[in-house]
Amino acid sequence: VKMQIGSLAAFGSIEQRGLEMIKQNYYQKDPIQALVTESQNRRKQLDTLCISRRKKLEDSLMFQNFLLNYYEAQQWIKEKTASALDKTYLDLTNLITKIQRHQTFIVDLKKSGVKRVEDVHNEADTLIARHQSTAMSLSPDSEKIVAEIRQYIKDLNDQWNALKAATDSKKKCLED
Repeated sequence: VKMQIGSLAAFGSIEQRGLEMIKQNYYQKDPIQALVTESQNRRKQLDTLCISRRKKLEDSLMFQNFLLNYYEAQQWIKEKTASALDKTYLDLTNLITKIQRHQTFIVDLKKSGVKRVEDVHNEADTLIARHQSTAMSLSPDSEKIVAEIRQYIKDLNDQWNALKAATDSKKKCLED
């Protein structure tokens, strides 16, 4: 950033001094005009590069946040799956308490579980749309990232569906 500010200041002072000399009808006006034009072109190139770099950094930050939320949701699903696969319901003591706990567990899945999974899906959709709607969408890196995001979502869906199946199975066993 400091380098860019320094470069912009240098471009600005060169252009300003060159324009002053052109206004004063300096005897080498044409070469000075060429230098001013070149300076303006280089400044525009620098601006374009900076915008591109900023977008890449924003994309990277968004992807890292997506991964963080994905791994948190995945860990939460693993913990809940372990609980859903717990076979303590086979012991018939305190069966009513176990049924109530399982009902609370199902409510927790519906409230926070669905939201966690939906949030990760929404982030993934945003990232995919961002990569497909920009000039970066043509780059092989962008295609790779989109494929990676889709794989993460597929894995999360598989884990979520396994958790729901284990929960339903436990519910049926408790009801029987």
